Amino acid sequence: MKAEEMARLLKDRGMRLTAPRWAILRYLEGNDRHPSAQDVYEDLKRDHPGLSPATVYSTLGILEELGCIVALGPGTNGVRYDADPKPHVNLVCRECGEVLDMEEENLARLVEKAAERAGFAIAQVSIQAQGLCRSCAAALQEGVEEA
Repeated sequence: MKAEEMARLLKDRGMRLTAPRWAILRYLEGNDRHPSAQDVYEDLKRDHPGLSPATVYSTLGILEELGCIVALGPGTNGVRYDADPKPHVNLVCRECGEVLDMEEENLARLVEKAAERAGFAIAQVSIQAQGLCRSCAAALQEGVEEA
């Protein structure tokens, strides 16, 4: 979601768009790293001395409520956020914590059909699969072969 779209939603919610909040919005726009609040704070604090952890946590919480971002299961630094709220699958490596986004066209249709049948109004979709990424699976296999 574009920073300007998120900013409009925050303004509609009555929030001021301070420089630190703009920095968070720009950071999230197109970010595919799935950062935690701590990651966002650490990445931005040097260039934005007015930024506080409280601002990061509260802004991320409101953006999640508004459907701009999706909270994923906890990583090493806490809850991680996906800046892509569209339905897709997150593949999470249990070993290194890497999160890969996998777009699946049929996924959105499947979820919409299921919701329609149930008379359910979807606010957000988050599908997460856990396992091993290619690198970690290869390293594990090498370890097995050496043993």
